[in-house]
Amino acid sequence: MSNFGKCFITILAFYVLLAFLGIGCPIRFITGISCAGCGMTRAYVALLHGRVLQAFHYHPLFWVVPLVGLLLWKRKQLPEKVFQNILGVVIGMFLLVYVIRLVDCNDTVVTIDIKHGIFFQIVTYFGMIIKD
Repeated sequence: MSNFGKCFITILAFYVLLAFLGIGCPIRFITGISCAGCGMTRAYVALLHGRVLQAFHYHPLFWVVPLVGLLLWKRKQLPEKVFQNILGVVIGMFLLVYVIRLVDCNDTVVTIDIKHGIFFQIVTYFGMIIKD
């Protein structure tokens, strides 16, 4: 099996484990802040049910992920500079969409709720122990 295949299987197993533990997004679980990919799973579920507009609502770049998979699969057939440029554009798109969604107070998918992150709860817990 290729390194890409091993990496994919490992990531998939990790997310399945998290799902069994009731953790959808590890970044949000730890920090309380949605990640740049938050809403992606819901977008694909909506797409599978034929709700394309709802899929775009959950994550407007859901359609890019299969293209990135194709890009990674065909990487050796592309000049390295072309590959890097395309990857840079994709990363830039995700960052732009993420920032826009973070500052949009009406966005219900990407949220900031630091007090519900495990990091804040641990710091608060140990802060109370130290105060006592």
